[in-house]
Amino acid sequence: MKTLSLITILTLFTTVFGQENNNWRLYPGSNQGSTNETSLQEDSTTKKLDFNAPLGTVNIYQTNQIDSLTKKIGRAPYILGYTVQLEVSQQTSKIRDARYRLLKLQPNAPIEEKYLAPNTYLYGGSFYTRTDAYEFKNEIKNYFPNAIVIAKKMNLPPIEKTK
Repeated sequence: MKTLSLITILTLFTTVFGQENNNWRLYPGSNQGSTNETSLQEDSTTKKLDFNAPLGTVNIYQTNQIDSLTKKIGRAPYILGYTVQLEVSQQTSKIRDARYRLLKLQPNAPIEEKYLAPNTYLYGGSFYTRTDAYEFKNEIKNYFPNAIVIAKKMNLPPIEKTK
C-alpha cells in the first residue's frame, strides 16, 4: 500500500512541476513562448497589391513558323445549326436499324453517327434554322417518337466549282 501511494505522489509531482506553467498542447500565442526578432517580421509569402501602379507592357517575340503551324493545325471553321437526334444506344444493332428506317423515309437526308463512350448517337438532317429542324422532326415522328432537335456545330457546306 505504501508503494502505491509513493508511486502516485511521484507521478503527481513530476506532472505538476514538469510542465513549468506552459501548456505544451497549445500553439504559442503572442504572449506565450519566446519573442525573438524572427516572429516579429512581416510575412514574406504575401505581397500587397498596388492598384495605382503604372501599367506595364508585354513584348512578344516569335518566328513566322509559329504562325504557319497554328494555321496548319488550327480548327476548321464551322457554323451553328440544328440537327435531329434520332437514337441513342449502346447497341450498334439499334443504331443500324434506325439508320435503315431513316434511309427508307428520307434517302437524301444527311446522317451522322457519333460515338461518345459508352453510347452511340444517331443524328439526321442538317438545318440552318430551328424551324426547318422541327419540320423534319414532325415528318419522321411516327417512326422516331423520341427524336429531339439539338443545336450543333456543323462543318461548312462544300463549295462547288463553277466551270
